[in-house]
Amino acid sequence: MQQIYTISNIGHKLNRISTAPYGAVAKDASVAAKYRQQILKQARFLQEKGLNIFDVSKALNVSRATLYRWKARNKHGFECLKPRSTRPKYFRKPAWSSELSIAVLNMRKKYPLFGKAKIQVMLAREGIFATVSTIGRIINQLIKNGSILAVAALKGQYSKKKRRKFSSHAKRIPKGMISRSVGELVQIDHMTTKVGDRIIKHFNAWDRSSKWNIADVYGNATAYCAKKFLEQLLKESPFEIKSIQVDGGSEFMAEFEQTCKKHGIPLFVLPPRSPEMNGGVERINR
Repeated sequence: MQQIYTISNIGHKLNRISTAPYGAVAKDASVAAKYRQQILKQARFLQEKGLNIFDVSKALNVSRATLYRWKARNKHGFECLKPRSTRPKYFRKPAWSSELSIAVLNMRKKYPLFGKAKIQVMLAREGIFATVSTIGRIINQLIKNGSILAVAALKGQYSKKKRRKFSSHAKRIPKGMISRSVGELVQIDHMTTKVGDRIIKHFNAWDRSSKWNIADVYGNATAYCAKKFLEQLLKESPFEIKSIQVDGGSEFMAEFEQTCKKHGIPLFVLPPRSPEMNGGVERINR
């Protein structure tokens, strides 16, 4: 029996959605800085008319903290209003030791065609214990560093990957496109989990603007199941679904794509290896 549940806090957030023409992410830093200057001028004008900062922030759809931050930056010149880099200062470092990395390297050189599972068993016999996933990460790093070759390269099985051709309803998502209102680019994804001895396919849909989401569980991650989940989404959603974004999984083709076409919902497919573009629903999956 399918279990359906919803997690929604849309009610108190609908009035806080910003419809600014450039949004939080701008293609051009100068355009974003000009937009921020314009907001500051409007805020100054409204304050001169007697409005307090709370009413000003509500009228401009910009938080008070953001207005204060932009105002402080504007004192140092136009350049300081440009969006700053969001690149992390610190990056995650490998959790394994150099001894384990060397042991995996030596074992892989001795047995070039062995995978991570076999290498784990061989190392365990020598008293070196590590998980299969950790050994897999070490092997991937050794391949990137050029210390070893991938099994496919050793077997001569490398072939040029075929790019997906969008000849039907689905389209590749345009670069820089983001959700600007409720129901736009609703993120849909699925994850595999285990309940007892049973494998469960857990589908999620998440709206970026309202933070509303819905989930459903199925026995398989097929296009038919994805279609049923889409129908459930359209039934349960308190707002109109204007467009959908998904990854390139096969479960979001065939029946799923045809159902989007039937309801007139644009379907956008993310580029390969870009889970950060589906960050909201990926976080829910986690």
